[in-house]
Amino acid sequence: GYYVGMTTENEESQFSQVYCVTVDEICSSRNITATHLKIDVEGMEEAVIEGAHRTLSSRSAPIVFLELHCNLIRMAGGDPAQSLRLLSSHGYAFRDVKGLPIGVDEALALPFVLLLAEKAIQ
Repeated sequence: GYYVGMTTENEESQFSQVYCVTVDEICSSRNITATHLKIDVEGMEEAVIEGAHRTLSSRSAPIVFLELHCNLIRMAGGDPAQSLRLLSSHGYAFRDVKGLPIGVDEALALPFVLLLAEKAIQ
């Protein structure tokens, strides 16, 4: 399949309804502790991060690999900075694909950015 944005330009036949479950629900129902979390959701990053609140708040919080689709989020009327604010509020710092620290403003200046987010060792 391929990603089709929900706009009036696309036919209804191009859309699929899917059942959604949060990261926290998956971890809780299966009694697992996530060590890594890959978020690749074509503009819905904020919703995934919100649904992983308990997981991201835990002492054994996972490393997060994030594909942040800044332009898609903006085109839908959202703010891609909110995803980074949510992760930051859980103590996460960001690195680019080369492993170098990257600032929020630098990441948000890109239409699409791959990030590694991890908590500082306490």
